[in-house]
Amino acid sequence: MSTKLFFIQILCATCLCMLFSCSDKRALGDYEKIKMIGDEDPSHALAMLDSLEIEIREQNDYVRNKYDLLRIRLNDKAFNTANSDLMIKKLLEYFEEKGSLPEKQEVTYYAGSVYRDLQDTPRSMEYFLKSLEYAQNDGSDCDSLMMRNAYSNLNDLYYKVNNYDAAVKMAQGELEISKRMHKDVILPYLHLGTAYLAQEKQQEAEKAFDAVLDEIIRSKDISSHQYELLYLLNDYSYMKRLPKARKCFSMIEMDPLEEFSDFPCMAFAQYYDLCGKTDSAIVYCNLVLEKGQTSIINMTRQGCCIGFITGVVTCKTQTDMLRFIWP
Repeated sequence: MSTKLFFIQILCATCLCMLFSCSDKRALGDYEKIKMIGDEDPSHALAMLDSLEIEIREQNDYVRNKYDLLRIRLNDKAFNTANSDLMIKKLLEYFEEKGSLPEKQEVTYYAGSVYRDLQDTPRSMEYFLKSLEYAQNDGSDCDSLMMRNAYSNLNDLYYKVNNYDAAVKMAQGELEISKRMHKDVILPYLHLGTAYLAQEKQQEAEKAFDAVLDEIIRSKDISSHQYELLYLLNDYSYMKRLPKARKCFSMIEMDPLEEFSDFPCMAFAQYYDLCGKTDSAIVYCNLVLEKGQTSIINMTRQGCCIGFITGVVTCKTQTDMLRFIWP
């Protein structure tokens, strides 16, 4: 009787293990579906993930940690700014010890994103670089899109700490992967040109900006590239390339006088100054001083010398007022 009971207990335990195994696999399958939806609609994906929370807390450590990592990923894609590093610290400890190389690439990438949001630049750089290292060690199994985005974030971070040599290298890495993946190269070229311009390498910067302009024209979708055109307008005007600045200006559909925005006003001021239309340049500079955000106003006061008596305006606007990075 005791032997029979023993076999019954073994059978029950086996059935329970199979049940939990199936449950774990189902949960991981749900994650993959939600992850794909999150690439297009992260807010909807977050709502789907919320509906699984009670069920997930009964799963094993691996499934629970994958759930928490997916939540961080979706919040990052939805541009929900992180306000704590408690969760990512726990995930780093788990996946760096027990995770596969792709999981290590992912968890360190999102650690970089969290510390970027927390404005801890050294740690953000550390983890983005670590993510690149895992990706490079993983070869063909790495997430190339995440690798491109790590380069993009590092370009932005190095630019902000005035390490323009490193910013150029990161932009070159971003561009190389984008070309290899046959993805959009407008943003990588823009990052590269901006970094070269900060190095005062105008010839290299102009070549990169020309590539951006060519890609925008080739896309035949001018309306979706308005902010990139504003960047080009600002940069070509700064470099005194009037024909190219005029080409960009002709494709810009917005007027910052009608719908105020800081950076477009500064780009227009640069352009009108280059064209010798001093009065118009003064109007746009004054608009920033009156309505702009504090950070932009301070940059305008420091970099924009307005001579009302002589009627001369000289705008030296930095191109880091608005930075584009991949979600």
